[in-house]
Amino acid sequence: MGDAYWATFDELRIEGAKYSAVKLLPGTYRIEYGKTWGVSFLVDPRMQVSRSFGATLALDAGRTYKLRADRTYGRGFAMYFWIEDEKGNIVTGIKKP
Repeated sequence: MGDAYWATFDELRIEGAKYSAVKLLPGTYRIEYGKTWGVSFLVDPRMQVSRSFGATLALDAGRTYKLRADRTYGRGFAMYFWIEDEKGNIVTGIKKP
């Protein structure tokens, strides 16, 4: 599950607090996942921000993938989502610079 608080694989929803990994058969899946960050009151008065990311991805047999998310701090607050393989190669999304 990597950094995801929750994820859906097609229609299967997984809560990150309950599961650290999910095993899927090879194939193409619609993957969506989300993350919540604590932030400054200046960024959001609720002091937290939740965002999600989605992509359709062909998963190969015998490979491991991680759902990743990160954010910047200070001015220009931005969030980044990407999925990487076991070698750290980005499969989809944009990694934090």
